[in-house]
Amino acid sequence: WFDFEHKAGVASALPKSFRYEAGRGVMAAVEWTGAGRAAIEGKDFSYFSPVFFLGDDGVPDGLPERGPLGALVNEPAFREIPRIAASDAAGTTETNAMSQFLILATCGLLTQTEAAREDAESLARQRVNAMRGDTDTLRTVQASLAEITAERDGLKTKLEAAEAKVKQAADKRAEDLVSAAAADGRIAPKDDKTQGFYKRLIAAGDADAEEALKTLPKQHAGLDKPVIVAGADKAAVTNIDEKAKAMIAAGEAKDMDEARGVFFASDADAYRQYLASLK
Repeated sequence: WFDFEHKAGVASALPKSFRYEAGRGVMAAVEWTGAGRAAIEGKDFSYFSPVFFLGDDGVPDGLPERGPLGALVNEPAFREIPRIAASDAAGTTETNAMSQFLILATCGLLTQTEAAREDAESLARQRVNAMRGDTDTLRTVQASLAEITAERDGLKTKLEAAEAKVKQAADKRAEDLVSAAAADGRIAPKDDKTQGFYKRLIAAGDADAEEALKTLPKQHAGLDKPVIVAGADKAAVTNIDEKAKAMIAAGEAKDMDEARGVFFASDADAYRQYLASLK
């Protein structure tokens, strides 16, 4: 509020808003009290004197948080300050165009120089229309972007599904080829490490690994042939199938090929004699 002669007594006016006017400084729009209106119309006071804080450099840097922001006086501290005319006390409902343009300048729509131009209103309208056009364009772009994003996500989902099917087919093919190699005796049925090695490479499309799997020799081929036991007066033919069957029954081997392999692994002499019998 404003008082009289900085005495913090009766209020002379209530500030409604502040604005900046180029070349004049900060201006205040006020609502006069009965005492203030009478003082202006009666020419009891002619000037307004503001209240503010000074910084260490002597430059105003703030306003009081409480109490009067200024007063009506007859001896202002400022040397160059216009007198308050009696007409300033009259109420008005007219819009101050300059105030509007200064508000636009404060918002960044116009510069202070542009706000002082005669065509400020036209310029402000052009800026507003341009902003509306930009807003419409932005909305259109955002809608298009949303459609493109949805389409991209749909294609991504389809691609991931197709890739999953291709991988599933490749894994199954590798599994079938390695299982066939194990059944054919090219890989030991319990050799999980070797089987896993070939499965990974073949599933990844390694043609060399697939070719190498095809050319692996069969392990313990011909073990069903008779064995020549050394040290006897005559060749004694011993068939190991019965021993192999016993090993399978005891859970020591899964099939005949594995049982024969285990048998010869534990009796190197018998295996060498067996190889000699094949010559």
